[in-house]
Amino acid sequence: MSTQTSSSDVKTAAPVEDFVLQYLAVRKDLTKTLKWPLGSLLTQAAHAAVAAVVSFPDHPDVRYYTSAENLPHMRKITVACDSEADLLALAQRLTEAGVDHNLWVRAFTTAHDVLLYRFGLVG
Repeated sequence: MSTQTSSSDVKTAAPVEDFVLQYLAVRKDLTKTLKWPLGSLLTQAAHAAVAAVVSFPDHPDVRYYTSAENLPHMRKITVACDSEADLLALAQRLTEAGVDHNLWVRAFTTAHDVLLYRFGLVG
């Protein structure tokens, strides 16, 4: 027995909300292997987030993200990279794909990658 589905029977997904978010890629080896205090890691991530915004002040998504109307709606996604090598490989892939990003390097081996894009653009 076969079942046919007409287009009127197919449920469509709800439209995806259009919003801007900031992606943060943070090295997890800094706290696990190198025993950095959590506060130090968070401070470096905050520096990286600000540096990304300052690095691309004219990008339309950055302008919107930092606007007064969006302030209560700011969103971030944080992902972990296992090591500095993994973070640098991510930065290389973003460069090759033409994705604007900022690689934050500070004191010894600290590095964070930060970027701002419309939700769903970077996957």
